[in-house]
Amino acid sequence: MFRVKICGITVSDDARMAVECGADAIGLNFCPQSPRFVDPSAARRIVDAINGKALVVAVFVNESADSIRAVVEPLGIGAVQLSGDESAELAALLPYRVLKAIRPSPGTDLSGWSAYPCEAFLLDAHRPGSYGGTGVALDWSTLPAVAETARDADGEPMRWLLAGGLTPDNVREAIATCRPFGVDVASGVESAPGKKDRLKVYEFIQRAKEGLAIART
Repeated sequence: MFRVKICGITVSDDARMAVECGADAIGLNFCPQSPRFVDPSAARRIVDAINGKALVVAVFVNESADSIRAVVEPLGIGAVQLSGDESAELAALLPYRVLKAIRPSPGTDLSGWSAYPCEAFLLDAHRPGSYGGTGVALDWSTLPAVAETARDADGEPMRWLLAGGLTPDNVREAIATCRPFGVDVASGVESAPGKKDRLKVYEFIQRAKEGLAIART
């Protein structure tokens, strides 16, 4: 399971740079409405560029299982992130590692997600009409209690990653407050939508990994 994911990669150079800086995973966004959308040909170049040196996660919003497989299988990607309103039944049809994005609003109880067939949840900021990548942060202070309700079918705590509004300047504080398993960032390390800033990526990854190591102690 990865610890730091740099999402919204759109070009090969940024993918290689993120891996060189220490990213455990990169995200490729296949939602056409996203400013970070990549088509299959661009995705092919990115996957080839990193040559298995980091996990590649394909991000989808409200696509069918068949549509997801049609994109993922030719690329040889082994993990998908479901960032829309996908059902547990759809996730169960996918022969990949699944990460499910959830955007809890105040008072959200995650106990109903216990049967969702995923490897981990990604908790992102709730913003009506949006499916991530907005730069809006969650109320970190509420997350430990919210995440505690996320249990698998055996009653064990689900792994979860923090997203939403993270930057190199706040990621250590966020980790100290929430103690997530890992973190995910897109807009917080960009110079423009879809264009990553090397210094921001490097600083984010270093500070995140320092914070995550402390959180585990």
